[in-house]
Amino acid sequence: MNERRMRGPDASAWVLFELQSTDGRLPSLDDGLSWPVLFDNSGFVSSDCQFVLLRKAHFLHATTTYDDFDARTCKTGATVSLPNTNEPLFAKIELKPTLAGRLLIALFKPPELHIVLGLKDGGTQRYRGISNIMVTGFMMSPLICNTADFASLVAERSLSQDSSIVRPCRLRHPKAVPFLGQTRTS
Repeated sequence: MNERRMRGPDASAWVLFELQSTDGRLPSLDDGLSWPVLFDNSGFVSSDCQFVLLRKAHFLHATTTYDDFDARTCKTGATVSLPNTNEPLFAKIELKPTLAGRLLIALFKPPELHIVLGLKDGGTQRYRGISNIMVTGFMMSPLICNTADFASLVAERSLSQDSSIVRPCRLRHPKAVPFLGQTRTS
């Protein structure tokens, strides 16, 4: 989706949304930049669990305002605690490889990353993380796994299930390659 168009006077009157993630990716990484626009400028109409039908709001927000809760730099693999809130949390994660890591990435395919999400109810979920997408921003909490989860969030406008609220998260490489360096999370 084109964010500028979705925020402007020519925004579509209707949006038919389906969430389909591939390759074990964290679902909110797929077109994650459009989600704040949809939350700000659309109202829930209906869902059949395959699609969510949204209608353009009467008042369109030109931007999304975020409350910065924290920005930190840590080693890749470290666990990052998230604030205790019932509001959706969006994150940007920037990976900064070491010099050795930059050389290896230049010569070979970048290493696969996993993002491990700890849930408020004690469960964990592991997904592929795509570093080039994570730096642009995505919804970190609640964990939205499918179209039905997305429909529930946009219809209720609140987090009602403890099983979807993410508390700690961790980025890791499945083969524990040490050259990934630092992670900046905001």
